[in-house]
Amino acid sequence: EAEKGTQKGRDFETILNEKIALLGQQLQDLSENVTGTIGETPRSKVGDYIITLGNTSGAPGKRMVIEVKKGQNYKEREVIEELKQAKENRKADCGIFVFAKGYEPVEIGDFKINGNDFFCTVDEESLQQGEPIIFLEAAYKIARIYIISQLRKETKGEVDLSMVKGNIQKMLVQVNLMSDLLTKAKTIQTSGE
Repeated sequence: EAEKGTQKGRDFETILNEKIALLGQQLQDLSENVTGTIGETPRSKVGDYIITLGNTSGAPGKRMVIEVKKGQNYKEREVIEELKQAKENRKADCGIFVFAKGYEPVEIGDFKINGNDFFCTVDEESLQQGEPIIFLEAAYKIARIYIISQLRKETKGEVDLSMVKGNIQKMLVQVNLMSDLLTKAKTIQTSGE
């Protein structure tokens, strides 16, 4: 039942909760597991985690929401719509949709940015072994940069967007390199076994 039903998704969310809390702690943000809790939209529980940026972030009080899934047959447009609902339900400025590796829509892959929304995968085996979860970490940190730069633009009326965009592009190159390295390392490990 656990493998075919929704329990497998809950187990994945539980394991991921620790990593999200640790990321928040390292960046002095407040992370809150709101799985199963009704949000701002009546009877809606969409949005599993709320991250509230801390006082040292440059955008204290701003929020991002993380939605976690371990389920088959999701289409890209459905995922985009669900993340939009999660942002509304949790009053978030930015959203991150996390799939268990192997369950992500083909159009999304391991990491994708769509406006102020981020889509990524987390390898469960790596997660359980305490290995880095680079795609989620990248999505989290880039989302923070996005929120902070938007707030600065609103308050000061100016932000060097070309510099921000250049830094994000550099980070994306690093994420892609890490993705290739992880794939090669898994291939070598499998071949060795």
